[in-house]
Parts: sequence; structure tokens; C-alpha cells
Amino acid sequence: MLEKLCNLDNKTAIITGASSGLGVQFAKALTKAGARVALVARREEKLKKVKEMLTQMGGKIEYYTADVTISDQVEKCIHSIQKDFGQIDILVNNAGFATLEPTEEHNLDSWHSPTTKVVCFPFSSSDAFCVRCTLGNS
Repeated sequence: MLEKLCNLDNKTAIITGASSGLGVQFAKALTKAGARVALVARREEKLKKVKEMLTQMGGKIEYYTADVTISDQVEKCIHSIQKDFGQIDILVNNAGFATLEPTEEHNLDSWHSPTTKVVCFPFSSSDAFCVRCTLGNS
């Protein structure tokens, strides 16, 4: 019963921030559900490892190296994904950042720039994906 509800056969999912953490977990879940998965992140070596793991699970997986805060890279990424997969059905906006400095060493300027990019990215990337891609009816 659950397999029928979660069947994503022939659906294509894009996951940003797919090289570690929750991005990998989303990719595993979507692969198990039958989706074809496009992994997007900045770190190619990590993406290669995630692709290998998911391919062993039986999935159709491709990866794309891009910094999702740079619009030109997002555009190129979308074009490549469309070329490789065609229709795009699912977008998981998971890209983010973490600061490694102690809280007392932060100031508003050092916090504002990366935070603004990450807060604004889900809107801008969703807009870019929706405008540039043929979205499924699901």
C-alpha cells in the first residue's frame, strides 16, 4: 500500500545541497520511491560519492556541480538537467550554509550576506526552475 502511495517511477527530482546531510537523505528516499534524481551541489567529489551510492540502490542518478547562489550557474544547471532528463517533476530546495565561528565572533555584516543568499535562493531558484522547465502535472 505504501509503495503505491509513494511511487515516483518515471518522475524526475532535483535536489539542491545534495552532497551531504539532508540532501543525501532526500536523495535516498526519492531513489527508493523510484524517482530519477538530479543531484546539485558545489562539491563535485562528494556528489560523485553520493551518485555511486544511489546508483548501487538501482537509481538513475546524475550530478551537476553548481553554486545555487549564482544565477548563471543555476541557468546552466537547469539546461543540463532538462537535456538529460526532460521533464522535471520535483524540486527539493535544500541548499544552505553553516558558519563555523563561535557566536560571539559574529557580527551583522558577516551574517547578513550568506543568510540573504540562502533565504532568497528558494524563491529565485523555484522561479528559475518553473520558468525554464516543463513541470509535470503531479
